[in-house]
Amino acid sequence: MADFIKVKIYGGYTLISPQDADLMKGYDWTVDSDGYCICFNPPMKLHHLVTGKPPTGMVNDHKNRVKLDNRRENLQHVTYKENRANRGAPVPDEHTPFLQEELHIPSTYDRKAVNYARNGLGRFIKGLR
Repeated sequence: MADFIKVKIYGGYTLISPQDADLMKGYDWTVDSDGYCICFNPPMKLHHLVTGKPPTGMVNDHKNRVKLDNRRENLQHVTYKENRANRGAPVPDEHTPFLQEELHIPSTYDRKAVNYARNGLGRFIKGLR
């Protein structure tokens, strides 16, 4: 079994761990203006759904700085100071190069369409291996 699933979302792709595939079902996922995989109804970021709410004084962090890499092994709870220290250009690994190549950040008009239309754009259908 692969150690990740590549999932098509509105505006690009995200990576998830195989055990998290069911977490994505039933939600409309898109890429927000900051580059994170989000859902509008209910409002949440995918990495919060995967790792849970961080303890007080901590935040979720993408170790490799690739915001669409939501594999469990790439997510961690860190302090704000540690999170600020892990900024800069993404550090892709063998699983993530396609994210930069295939990512299309939706225009403002496209994001509004996702906000208001809710026509199933970005619905999780099937992970690609």
